[in-house]
Amino acid sequence: MSNYLVLWKESPSYVEPESPVEQYKQLERLVTALQIQVKEGHIKEIREFVQGGSGYALTGDISGDQLHMVLERVGNAIPSYLTFEVYQATTGSVLTDLEETLEKARKSTTP
Repeated sequence: MSNYLVLWKESPSYVEPESPVEQYKQLERLVTALQIQVKEGHIKEIREFVQGGSGYALTGDISGDQLHMVLERVGNAIPSYLTFEVYQATTGSVLTDLEETLEKARKSTTP
């Protein structure tokens, strides 16, 4: 089990439907897919960057198989709309690791 950072981006090759009804249906499918993943705890946070068209999501503590399922379900809501870049996060706290390193260094330099 791990936490993941998922960078998402609107695909430049995506062609939006001309029909406002179809645009609404696609957006509805995407929102529903995201709501389900948040409700199930697979996605903890999802944000869009200020410039628009891209952003990030943070997952909960999930397996690689669960991550694949999340990306598949969200990606299939509007095929060819989003691309994903995935990074696995370390399990420990970076701040805690740095504090421990600092404490060890302090002890080794203190007479």
